[in-house]
Amino acid sequence: MSNYTLLIADDEAIECAGIAGLVQEGFPQIRVLPSVHSSLELIWSARKYHPDIILADINMPGMSGLEALELLQKEGIHAKIIINTAYSYFSYAKKAVSLGAVDYLVKPMDREAFGQIMEKIIRELEQEKLKNKQEEMDKLAFQKMLEVAGKAVISSVILGRPNTEELTIWLENMGHTYWGGFFVAAKLWEKEVQKKTQRENYFSDRRERLLCRIQEISEPILKLESPLLSKRYNGMILWFFFPEEGIGSDNYQSWVSASLNRLSEEVQNNCGAVLQFGVSGWHYDYEEMHYAYLEAVTAVNSAADGEVVLFKPLGRMGKNLRMAEQNVEQLAAYASAHDLENCRAFLYLQMQIWQGCGLNQIEYMVLLTRLMQECSRRVCGYTLYSWGQLRAAAVQAKDLEELADMMVSLLDGLSVLEDKGNTRIAYVCRSLRYIEEHFTENISLDMTAENLGISSFYLSRILTQILQTSFVELLTGARINHAVEQIAAQDAMTRNLLQKSGYQSAAYFYKVFKKTTGMTVGEMRDFYRNAGDGNV
Repeated sequence: MSNYTLLIADDEAIECAGIAGLVQEGFPQIRVLPSVHSSLELIWSARKYHPDIILADINMPGMSGLEALELLQKEGIHAKIIINTAYSYFSYAKKAVSLGAVDYLVKPMDREAFGQIMEKIIRELEQEKLKNKQEEMDKLAFQKMLEVAGKAVISSVILGRPNTEELTIWLENMGHTYWGGFFVAAKLWEKEVQKKTQRENYFSDRRERLLCRIQEISEPILKLESPLLSKRYNGMILWFFFPEEGIGSDNYQSWVSASLNRLSEEVQNNCGAVLQFGVSGWHYDYEEMHYAYLEAVTAVNSAADGEVVLFKPLGRMGKNLRMAEQNVEQLAAYASAHDLENCRAFLYLQMQIWQGCGLNQIEYMVLLTRLMQECSRRVCGYTLYSWGQLRAAAVQAKDLEELADMMVSLLDGLSVLEDKGNTRIAYVCRSLRYIEEHFTENISLDMTAENLGISSFYLSRILTQILQTSFVELLTGARINHAVEQIAAQDAMTRNLLQKSGYQSAAYFYKVFKKTTGMTVGEMRDFYRNAGDGNV
């Protein structure tokens, strides 16, 4: 099998044939190209074939062989050159060496010398081949390393643990500089996808395939003017942009909106899919880029089909409340998968964000309670955590890490309701459903137990054993939770609030509300009004 090619250039055809015969006889790894007999033919053939070796005479019709080789060198056509000529002048040899000639033969050719030169050239070509192969492998390995490093950078930001050193190393190797940046989140408009199939697993697989294809389509469109990192995560595509000069906080929104509209059109034409986008605010500090991620997710969750939504700050409390409620889906996904490590990381990060915003303890507890309660409802269908239970944990915790551990322990407890075939679990679930359906009435432990067909003593015991709480705490929790929801929606005056929450006495309701939430009804109203006019 021929590994290399040889182009022979000599104005004497018989000389070319003789050299070709020597090569074919002694060096089967070399394929001899059609010989040429002038400098112009040498140039044309070298451009066409890009030979590994050129054996050329100096004195040929037209320009000299040396002039032809010099022109080819300027064009970037590099080959191992052997000069074969009747001239033995030193000036010719010197010029040949300057052009990178491997050796210089004087006619008539010495067969032994020619053989030694060819063996030397083949060794050099083999060494260069190995070197090039290693360089290519090193290049591929380096590119793979950069891809892994890039994924580590964007993943650390998403998880709230941005590593400045990792980013700096990655940027230096990519030749970029960080001046600030923003996040974009994209989701498929699921109604458009779901209406094509009723099979959940098929829909999930199709969505993942679509997201993978969309990520591929996005690269050449979005990378035109800005370096970026991308990642498919939790049913979304995320892009972390850190533009070079020319794009900044004052004009990035118009630029990215135009780019996303082009991407949306391309995706619709190629995949028949409709996207919705969320764009974060601009952040200069890399260590705050996790806020940009949360903003992008918040924005995309409020987008409609084909829409690009730019994140708009709602003020300190409104921003944090909206983020907590929009991102509860992520926490619920971790809890449902029993991924306690990510549950803890998520909660710890979320609490760090609240702490960094300077929230007071009451504001902090409202956000944490709403987050945990909504997560509970999404995971098991019931709100298992009362305001009092969560406040007690917050008081006991020495720091954020211990509080995060306590919350994770509570989330881990949601799994106890999964065993629906267990009779005790079935009774607990039925009692929770009964409370949720009748909390506005004057119900009691005895009434609930009677409805279930068991004794009140047995019901009280299994509630305590399985949920670590009492019937009274569950009932009070259901009533206060409903009251807070009504206040948040500004959907009830005080008189209606009492009736809708199952209380007859205003004084008693105010007392229980304050004891449970740590806030008066008026303070809770002000809290939600200040958080964004009740739009939570």
